[in-house]
Amino acid sequence: MNKKVVLSVLATAVVASMAASAFAAPKQGLYIGGNVKKFYSTSTLLNMTKDARTAYKNELKTAGFQNLVFVNIKGQGATIQEMINLGTKVALADPLKQSDFVDSYGVVQNDGTVNGTEDPRSQVDPTTPGELKVESVSAINGKQIEVKFGTAVKDTTVLSAGNGSSLTADVSVVAASAASNDPGPLTGVLSKDGKTLTITATNFFKGDYTASVTSNVTDEDGKAFEAYTKVVNVSDTTRPGIVGVSYANDGTNRQAIVEFTEPVVTTSATYGFARVDGVALDATTNFVNTAIAYLPGSDNKKLVITLDAVAVADQGKDIKVTITGLTDASGNLISPNPGVATIKYDVVDTTAPTVASVTVVNNTTVKVKFSEQLAQDPPSGSFSIGANVSTSVTKDSTDPTLYTVVFTSAFGSGLQTVNIPSVKDIAGNTAPAGTKIVNVALDTQAPVLQSTKVEKISGVEYLVVTYDENVTPQDAKAIDGTYIENYVTKNMTTLTTEIDAPAVANAPVSLYSPVSGASKSIKIDLSALTTAATYTVTLPKGLVKDVNGNDSAQSTITFTRGGNSSAGKPTLDTGFDTNGIQQLVADNNTVEVHFTNKVDALSALNAANYSIEGATIASTKLTKNDNTGAIVQLTLTKSSSQFTGLRTVTVSGVKSEEGTVMDAVTTNENIRENVAPTVTKAELTATNIITLTFSEAVTTSDADDYVVYVDGAEYTVSAAAVAAGKHVESALAGVKTATITLDAGDAIDSTKLSKGVVVKPSANLNIVDAAGNKLDLTSVNVTLAP
Repeated sequence: MNKKVVLSVLATAVVASMAASAFAAPKQGLYIGGNVKKFYSTSTLLNMTKDARTAYKNELKTAGFQNLVFVNIKGQGATIQEMINLGTKVALADPLKQSDFVDSYGVVQNDGTVNGTEDPRSQVDPTTPGELKVESVSAINGKQIEVKFGTAVKDTTVLSAGNGSSLTADVSVVAASAASNDPGPLTGVLSKDGKTLTITATNFFKGDYTASVTSNVTDEDGKAFEAYTKVVNVSDTTRPGIVGVSYANDGTNRQAIVEFTEPVVTTSATYGFARVDGVALDATTNFVNTAIAYLPGSDNKKLVITLDAVAVADQGKDIKVTITGLTDASGNLISPNPGVATIKYDVVDTTAPTVASVTVVNNTTVKVKFSEQLAQDPPSGSFSIGANVSTSVTKDSTDPTLYTVVFTSAFGSGLQTVNIPSVKDIAGNTAPAGTKIVNVALDTQAPVLQSTKVEKISGVEYLVVTYDENVTPQDAKAIDGTYIENYVTKNMTTLTTEIDAPAVANAPVSLYSPVSGASKSIKIDLSALTTAATYTVTLPKGLVKDVNGNDSAQSTITFTRGGNSSAGKPTLDTGFDTNGIQQLVADNNTVEVHFTNKVDALSALNAANYSIEGATIASTKLTKNDNTGAIVQLTLTKSSSQFTGLRTVTVSGVKSEEGTVMDAVTTNENIRENVAPTVTKAELTATNIITLTFSEAVTTSDADDYVVYVDGAEYTVSAAAVAAGKHVESALAGVKTATITLDAGDAIDSTKLSKGVVVKPSANLNIVDAAGNKLDLTSVNVTLAP
């Protein structure tokens, strides 16, 4: 193991994570799995003693890269092996899942000792990447909430009109209580890979919000995501800061762009300008504060300062910008306040941009790299190869000097002349239109089949076919073959591929786990093959094409078909109640959770899979579990639920009979308190009257709730005495006291009192408090009133 590689990767990840906002879980640090099972926080990693560091290095050797999981302050994480293979940025972009961690980790202190344990699995959704589900919803700052999907989502199902537009009716974020701030109209932006939706408020988020995604949201194949609801708490106390300064040119004016850690509000901001060298700015140098504006498309994270009014005397000089009173959407002031950035009207650059390289990607696409960043993004003119004109020019997301140029039609092999339009750099230097000759040596080799496997995704079995290069599945391709049933070979149902959604043919096909729209693998829906058996099939020529249009060759493969899951993921039965959860009317100690399908008993009875805010779950009981549904009764610990009102209830981790984990559900439910009333004292207030005092107001509809005992024997009277209203208690209606009146002939004297007078509940005890909790009474001794 190369320890330097590990430390270098960790250092990069730690530094990157420290600039993130503090909406984080699991805890930040390194989780060492395998047989080690220890957690090193970022603080510990940076402050270990010499002996602790020696032990740490030995543990790294023992565990191996694949068992080292680093988590940053935003709750993003990956194994060190993934960071090495993919790079830190790409690896951390994929959400963590419970399978990344072992059961629990010992928390290591700076001196190497272990104090306490950490189990991050409870803070990670049990998600398998590629599933049609919402993986997580979290606040990234006071103005934005981020929704992560298990696979790429079809943009038109979440956004009304593309990036920057309003959300569709199937994605919503609404205040969960009157105390939550009104965020105003919401807009959204979908990431390039289609897996992350960033929702931006016109005002800001503060408080609790219910985020919902309906099953009308689909992937590119038209398959529905499972409905999802979660209450997100947004409490933004992180102050915005300045990230840095970059420069641009809008085609006319030079611009300094000041970038912040999060969206900012300029309403109360003021700006000051001064030369760093102490020389006064020229009188003609003028920065108009009111002209400082948000950079379009930056989500209010970047401010543009126009530099066209910088006098010649101040050009080439560092100018300090002091920004005072600027806040984020939640009102947090810039840190430090004032914030300081340094800008400059650069007069050193007098060199026009040049074309650094032109690289052929495929027979319709080239990448053009310039010597420096351009003023216009993308260049205003068209690229061409002869009469073949570019249809799109896209700036690279990580290299601002690199552009991907796609042409109308394919170009041939050999020497090709690429016509480059006139471009301008940020300093205003213009390069005339020119040409670049490239030798096009196109790939003419067919994609080669590497492997096949059957994988169940959201309860549906797919045949996953992997090639040696990125491919695109083709429509209307017939897949034929045979299968063996009871030792008899039979012809299988012909599978016809369908790339459109919704599918018309019986074998929907799409890319498998694409990254930025590209993948070496495709997945074919096997639902049309209804028999569980081993199949031998022929994959036809041209089932896929590579980026240069080369057809895949015909090949024969064998795979075993099991079957789609009949039960699917457990879902709460909203037909029983609006959210499938209800406290029993006659029993405040019992809450029932109803599922629409049969469940795995062990996971359903795990009390840790249920949470009721402000209450403790003592035990669980499965009272129904068949193909029509399941019912789990949660018994609350007596007196643990101390108020009546809306509670946050979470159900997660429950599996179907075939092992598919449910989507976590967080909802609100009205739960009555379960603190039972008690008798605080029983006093003899007259020789024939016993007065009971309760812990709270109680009510009953009858008057035979008690039995009086003297010296251990029931104190009985004749039926005639009872009929005459003697030896009876008073009816109650919302009071804290009650009386038991005895017949005058049955009055309590000192002898009887000394032998012990006790009040016990009768079989007809029917006294309850306002929430319906039955009186908790075993017996109470009667004493003489003071």
